[in-house]
Formats: sequence, structure tokens, C-alpha cells
Amino acid sequence: MRGGDDRTGELFSYVDLEARVRRDHPLRAIRMIVNEALSALEREFAALYSPIGQPSIPPEKLLRAMLLQAFYSIRSERLLMERLEYDLLFRWFVGIGVDDAAWDHSVFSKNRDRLLEGDIAAKVLAAVLAQPKVKKLLSTDHFSVDGTLIEAWASMKSVKAEGRLRRSAEGWLRWRIVEADLWDRSYLNLGGPAMITIGGDNNGEIAFGVLQAGLDLSYSPSIVHFTWAGCDEMDEVTDDGHAELLDDGSIEITFTYHNGDEAILKAIRQTSSTCQINQIGVDYQYYYFLMSC
Repeated sequence: MRGGDDRTGELFSYVDLEARVRRDHPLRAIRMIVNEALSALEREFAALYSPIGQPSIPPEKLLRAMLLQAFYSIRSERLLMERLEYDLLFRWFVGIGVDDAAWDHSVFSKNRDRLLEGDIAAKVLAAVLAQPKVKKLLSTDHFSVDGTLIEAWASMKSVKAEGRLRRSAEGWLRWRIVEADLWDRSYLNLGGPAMITIGGDNNGEIAFGVLQAGLDLSYSPSIVHFTWAGCDEMDEVTDDGHAELLDDGSIEITFTYHNGDEAILKAIRQTSSTCQINQIGVDYQYYYFLMSC
């Protein structure tokens, strides 16, 4: 008998997330190892938070979500939270229930930065490698690899300052926006040269078309995340986005606006000489774009 194409949900339902994930799924073994490592870091987690105030997002759940972002190559926290909202596998791995709402992406980003500043990521990795079931998979055999071919998340403390940093006297790096997927160049430069500036003091600016906005920046090894607030003609507007360094030395800006719509902008380094951007570095605990001229 053919089943009916019912479009309305049940008034009550019970979904057992444990039963929805197949027994041989690779994430089961990973989750077991990760949970043991996280349990060993209870004291380190407690030291990062005040004993009073509103409860935060549990750091264990933040770290599991960050692992999923790396495993599945999810390019932004906004998309990660969207996936967490509807994907039962993600909910099971992170440890939130079917009825729990996913976190706001900005809250997730701020809590994530607290863990990175506390060097928790390196401690989690060390705790994973210390487990007996993981140790037997390791080898002392030596091998060499070209580090420029490896894309990695690095601890802030593991990155060394680079003496070839070039920047303007105010400590800002300026980029000229030259392309956009939604607007032509005449609109981009309507109110003046379309520009984005990235500073070492967690502040920046962006201007194109009729929009002018300030940026609140946070830094990752290869991406600068930001929230922005400003004016679009006479309207006050705000949202978020990120800028990622590309292989050709330009940056690709994912700019979110109008309640979740996204525009892709491309910008090149604004400089008086011909320079090639070749990597991301750190200076005084900030990430900057390094140049070799």
C-alpha cells in the first residue's frame, strides 16, 4: 500500500540520537577519544571561567563543534551553526539534544576565542596523543615535509614574529576592493575608492558603494573574522563576515548583510610598490599579512 505524503509534523515525537548514528560511523571512535581527552582537562576549563554569572556554552561542546568544522571543511561559524541546527549527526557529536537550539554564531565565535587564548587547543591535542589507543598509532620514524603545503590551525604561541612585516605608520593594512559578485565596479567606487582596512588593534574599516562601516576583528591563522556596524545611505546596519588570504596574494571577503545574504568581494593590497602577499604572520599577538617585495 502506498504511504501518504503527509506534510504536517506530529504533535509529540521522540528521536534517540544515539540510535540514528550507525554503529560503524567513524565519528563514534573519534568522539570516544575526544571525550576522554576533554575529561582530563576539567581543571583547565574551570580556570578559564568565572564561578559566578550566566552559564557559558560548555567548552567541551565548543571544541567538538570546532572539530566538526575542520572535519567537514565548513568555512564559517554561521554555516556551522546552520548545520548544527538541522543535522542530527552534528547534534549527537557535539552533545546537544534534538530540542535544543543551536547557538548564535557570534556567541560561538567569542567563546571560541577564549579557548584559543587559553592555549586549550594544544592541550586537547596533547591529551589525545597521550591516550594508549592513540599512542600505538604513532611512530618515531623521521620524515620531512614542506611546511608551505600544510594548511593548519596554529596556536598563537607557536607562531613567531616575522621581521619583514610592512605596514603603515598607523599600524593598518589597506586593501582595495576590486571585484564583487553582486555589484559592478562603478557601484563599488560610487562613494570613493572601495577599501577595507585591517588593523592590529582588533579594529578595521570597510567602505564601498554607499556603505561605510567599522569592523571588530578577530584573528585566525589564515582568516580574519569580523563583525561590522555602520550606515548604508541613511540606515544603520550591522552583520558579520570574514576575509581569507588566497594563493595569488589577494583576499576574498565574505560579507554578510540583509539578515543573512552573502556577497563575495575580492581585494588587493594597496601599496606604492609591487608586492606579493605570501603568508600570514603574527606581530605583538596580532595577525598581519606579510609581504616580500
